[in-house]
Amino acid sequence: NTDYFLHQSDLQMPKNTSMDGAAARRIMSSAYSKNGSIQKGSFAARAQSAAAKNMNAGIVEGWSASKNSGASKGSGGVIGSGKK
Repeated sequence: NTDYFLHQSDLQMPKNTSMDGAAARRIMSSAYSKNGSIQKGSFAARAQSAAAKNMNAGIVEGWSASKNSGASKGSGGVIGSGKK
């Protein structure tokens, strides 16, 4: 029998994790499936706004890319510009 002990730092999220498109999409999908819409000012709406700002600033990848999502890298364009 082997006992495993976790240090408190192993249980905390990184402090500098930026919202990306894939994470915002998962949050919005969950909210939409529960409520049938995304309410203005809700966590899902704020997540989408933060992801859009981060993508436009070049901080994170586009909607379909996330190092944790398993999705292929793709769209990545500037939000609202009509360009990819």
